[in-house]
Amino acid sequence: MQQTVVLGAGHWHLRLYREAWVKHHDIVGVWDQSADAAAKAAADLGTTA
Repeated sequence: MQQTVVLGAGHWHLRLYREAWVKHHDIVGVWDQSADAAAKAAADLGTTA
């Protein structure tokens, strides 16, 4: 499994790819210009912002 960092985690497309990413990638972190959006995505993906 690849270790992956999600950049631009606040973008609306994230929810479209979420299941595939979780299934095929080890999400090790997320980033977004909006700290709130990054924190929300990180909580959903079980990782850190």
